[in-house]
Amino acid sequence: LTGKLEKTNQCYAIAKIAGIKFSESLFEDFNLDIICLMPTNVYGINDNFDKFNGHVIPAMISKFIEAKKKNSKQIKLLGSGKPLREFIHSDDLAKAILTCLNMSKNKARILFKSSMPIINVGTGENISIFKLANTIAKLVGFNGKIIFDKRYPDGTYKKNLNSNKIYSLGWKPSIKLTKGLKEVIDNRLYWMDLNNIIILSITLLSLLFIFKKFNLLIDNIDFSDHKKIGIQNKSPIILGGIYLTFSLVFLAPDIYNFLKIICILTLLLGLASDRNYLSNPLNMVYFLNTIYFYTYDDP
Repeated sequence: LTGKLEKTNQCYAIAKIAGIKFSESLFEDFNLDIICLMPTNVYGINDNFDKFNGHVIPAMISKFIEAKKKNSKQIKLLGSGKPLREFIHSDDLAKAILTCLNMSKNKARILFKSSMPIINVGTGENISIFKLANTIAKLVGFNGKIIFDKRYPDGTYKKNLNSNKIYSLGWKPSIKLTKGLKEVIDNRLYWMDLNNIIILSITLLSLLFIFKKFNLLIDNIDFSDHKKIGIQNKSPIILGGIYLTFSLVFLAPDIYNFLKIICILTLLLGLASDRNYLSNPLNMVYFLNTIYFYTYDDP
């Protein structure tokens, strides 16, 4: 608590300090068995890959994958790219947690002189944001230009930990950054491809459902006698046209959202036309898959 907090990170830092102080109070006043771990920046396969709200590695991965898909000639990242960061794979962190949980109380007293254990968990491997971006670009296969927008703040220039205490407990990181990044990127691409297959399957089922419904309606209309075809008989075809047009023009800014809306409206059409729609197991599977599709973020 003797140093000055970095402005762009101070609220986050205060929250972490408050947590440590609270734990320290419980340790000293109530003799609770507490260990505080201070891991460096964590990344892994189940991270938040949102391009705007995700942490640096998953956000970068999403941006580079999107840029490659769109064949973009350049990609813009925030800051100068100069800050140094230390990253740890979530699997390594999990092993570090187990190491600390298995530490005997006697060893903790000797190592921390009866004070509450605060243990840094890092890899000792620093990398600049510039080099990190180029590494991810290479692993993704993006060959365009990387532009750093220096108008945005860098935050703390260097964040590295002294992890000698946990090293003395026998723990060492086993996953090098490049290997970990490749694993995360490959996993991300795998699930994106799998979700695309699910999305296409759901869409195909939707279209088959629409064609089946419209085909039954059209078969019941006698087009040979134009005088007998009133607006009531034409209404299903008109509604179908409005259905597709409204979905495409007004609700879907891109083809992905268009497919999503088609699936939802098809489900509603099925529910409206048959009270026992969900009693059919196949319809129930379609219903659950559609809900999944609707809640899944745009890849």
